[in-house]
Amino acid sequence: FTLDQKLNILLDANVKAFNNLVFEFLKTTDYPLAKEKTFPLLENDEVLVRDDIFKILEESGVGVPAYYKKIEFEFNGKIGQYARSRSGCFFCFFQQKIEWVWLFEQHPDLYKKAMEYEKDGYTWGQQESLEELIKPERIAAIKDEYIKRMERKSKAKSPYLMDILDDAEGEGCSACFI
Repeated sequence: FTLDQKLNILLDANVKAFNNLVFEFLKTTDYPLAKEKTFPLLENDEVLVRDDIFKILEESGVGVPAYYKKIEFEFNGKIGQYARSRSGCFFCFFQQKIEWVWLFEQHPDLYKKAMEYEKDGYTWGQQESLEELIKPERIAAIKDEYIKRMERKSKAKSPYLMDILDDAEGEGCSACFI
């Protein structure tokens, strides 16, 4: 059995046991949650997805962080929407190109700060510095490709789960555990 298979069997058998096992493991790490004695969702047997978490945040009065709220943009007569899909960290390694554009357009001060972290030979994105990414022709290309990708995604009716899953529910950020 692989680790994933074992965890999936445990999760299928008992969500609460899975939650408690993961929480006990986290106590052996340096993650912020390791310092907590208890966690309110340990005994919750619901499988919560992103929309459920947003609903809990809204109903509790805390609200969803503004960076998750989609903002419309126009490019070549077409309307797109962008926002953060994962963490609110302004230099998150897992940002999509469109999220870097969002950061530049919505929070240029934080974008500049992220740029300051880049050094010779080191960039946040593969083979492209943040300085290169904000050239007008590059921003245009990123927005164009993003709108086309969203159009393809809305038209695609693939029978494969892998093609249906939301990008934001995919790879997480274990670097900051958000």
